[in-house]
Amino acid sequence: MAKLFSFDEYSTRILTGLNIVETHELQELEQVIPSLAEWNAYTMQPVSEREKRWAYLSQKHIEAIKQSAG
Repeated sequence: MAKLFSFDEYSTRILTGLNIVETHELQELEQVIPSLAEWNAYTMQPVSEREKRWAYLSQKHIEAIKQSAG
């Protein structure tokens, strides 16, 4: 079974594949994203830097989960 997150010595949840700073950043971004209004309608790719960062961190987390499952 894939591991979605772990805990540090302070019982802080850290997402698989991300460090604590990236985990907090992704959680903050998820409060305001995804909003497809900022994505290119033809390619469905993120346009703003905030959207690009959210997509990058999300994909990094997803890939780490896939690797831990395999």
